[in-house]
Amino acid sequence: MKRFPLATVLRIRRRREDAAQASLGELNRQHSQIQRQLRGQQDRIQMARDLRRGCLSDRVDMNVLRAEAAAEMQFMKVGHGLLLELSHVHGRTEVARLELLEASRSRQVIEHLESIHRERQRQHDIRQEQRLLDDLVNSGAFKRSYFS
Repeated sequence: MKRFPLATVLRIRRRREDAAQASLGELNRQHSQIQRQLRGQQDRIQMARDLRRGCLSDRVDMNVLRAEAAAEMQFMKVGHGLLLELSHVHGRTEVARLELLEASRSRQVIEHLESIHRERQRQHDIRQEQRLLDDLVNSGAFKRSYFS
């Protein structure tokens, strides 16, 4: 069977698609990790608010209230940083998805050409085999040995 002339191109396109899948997987992992961190920050902010509300029901100590407000602000600052990071990862994820889609389409085109090549090769082999059988049947040696 004749080798597919674009086999090297197909191998390269498959590697490109695998790399795009790995890149997208890593970005999705980062996205999930940042979301978990963000949920943790939201919980810390809520706990700080609840703690501050609890302080308001008792005698108010301004130093404690300021410290708790400063801690809540720090939690919010970290949360904002996580949101920015999440936004950045989200943008890179969309780009990676498009790259994966392009790599997949590119690979599928070459695979389609490969299937056409295989089918043509199969048909060529069948025709060649049929010619050999016809030559054998038409040869005098076969006729003499078969009919004697």
